[in-house]
Amino acid sequence: MKRSSSFAPLDNVSARGEPRFCLALICVGGIQARAQRRFGYYTIPILWGDRLVARFESKLDRTKNTFVILGLWLEDEALSKDEAFAEALARGFARFVLFLGASHLDTKAIPEPLLRPR
Repeated sequence: MKRSSSFAPLDNVSARGEPRFCLALICVGGIQARAQRRFGYYTIPILWGDRLVARFESKLDRTKNTFVILGLWLEDEALSKDEAFAEALARGFARFVLFLGASHLDTKAIPEPLLRPR
């Protein structure tokens, strides 16, 4: 079973046994000036298996203790209908919520219904 993973742009992925992704993560993630943005302000890459498949922008709303997904951008639109990817993404977001100690997940900004964890 494939699982989705997300990393901060400067995360030390070589320590996770996946050094081939280090350069891609630095190039596609991170903070960009408004005029240069194709995606969100601070996007986090999503790996699925050995591929970079998407990126997301998020925030932790501390007043509501909610992890909020502000945007999700797919590299391949076919993934919006892929049940296996949807399940892996939901598990990945659930791990993120647990890591943050949040109580809730807000995915209203994800336009693809299948990709909104249930």
